[in-house]
Amino acid sequence: MAYHQFYPTFTVHNPDFKQRIQEVLKTQYFMKYIHFELTYIDAGYIEGWLTLQDIHKQGLGFLHGGVTATLCDIVTGFAAFSLVPQNQYVVTGDLKVSYLNPAVGPRIQAIGKVLKQGKMLTFCEAEIWNINENTKTLCAIANAIMVNMDLPSTFKPYIIPKLSENPVQSIKVAVDNVVFGWNGEEIHLLLVKRNFEPYRDKWALPGGFIEYGENAEKASLRKLFEETSIEKVFLEQLYTFSDKDRDPRMHVISIAYYALINMKKHQITQDKNMHSSAIQWVDVRNIPPLAFDHNQIVDTALQRLKSKITYTPIGFELLPDKFTLSELQLLYEKILNRKIDKRNFRKKILSFGMLEPLQEYQKNVRHRAAQYYRFNPEKYAELSQKGIHFEI
Repeated sequence: MAYHQFYPTFTVHNPDFKQRIQEVLKTQYFMKYIHFELTYIDAGYIEGWLTLQDIHKQGLGFLHGGVTATLCDIVTGFAAFSLVPQNQYVVTGDLKVSYLNPAVGPRIQAIGKVLKQGKMLTFCEAEIWNINENTKTLCAIANAIMVNMDLPSTFKPYIIPKLSENPVQSIKVAVDNVVFGWNGEEIHLLLVKRNFEPYRDKWALPGGFIEYGENAEKASLRKLFEETSIEKVFLEQLYTFSDKDRDPRMHVISIAYYALINMKKHQITQDKNMHSSAIQWVDVRNIPPLAFDHNQIVDTALQRLKSKITYTPIGFELLPDKFTLSELQLLYEKILNRKIDKRNFRKKILSFGMLEPLQEYQKNVRHRAAQYYRFNPEKYAELSQKGIHFEI
């Protein structure tokens, strides 16, 4: 049953209110900015959704009170707007919000209802619900008094000029992490399944928006820990991706980083969290289509890794603390995607003097037990200062 059938005294002055509101929404830059999606429209009744993202949250991780109040204002305003004549619009005369429970997402539902319609004033109510799988929690309620006003001939309600006529600059900056892992046999890439729109349920790189006052590297480490529980890793800036169409929401510049880890040293958290619904290591030879331009970011990182491993010893970040020369050679072969001459490789890698032989050998192997080595970063730093450069 339609909402207005419960309130037969309501008068629908504008029979085309749905189309009218939809047209208004298309011109609302602010609505696009907070990513609010109007999902149901009826006379005096509005429903919409917000997928909780970093830009909506305050420090403790739940929906910011100001965003909650804005949602209440939006849905009550549109509910009232659906009932006024074509030559009228509404403005908020009074809005009182009661905060009941924190909203942590992943989805927020906002409902606006008209309780009483008058010639001058329209009384409305808003509800903000937290939706998490099968649970629904009322987080806030609001009462609003909307003032019905005659529409000036020169005024367009709720409408801003098109971007082509009056460009409005709104650029967000994000970070994305390309995490390469080594399991002793193949190079892997760490992916997360997105909990939010856009690209909900698509695989993506761990990352997110930089918070106010936070530098890019700290944001990168924070997002990596929040989404995967990984911390204390080798991290290096890769490239800045700035195409204006890389994110369907708005112009988002991404500062990409890449990390190299040994998969046995770092255990990822498989439990669901508010940022991702799943986490998975994927062989770099079988990377699926990713959200945004993340496939391009991964390709750039792979090329950087292949290039840099030939002139800096970053590959040791992927290895365990002790390793054999055969394990080291296999790592190089997998990254470079080509066979390497065993004799020349060992001769060259040992000539630098940055590998310490350990008095330990493999155990319980069918072939001749190989000796273990350890990478000495202090020795490498000393060689670099002397002008001796690592090169494979």
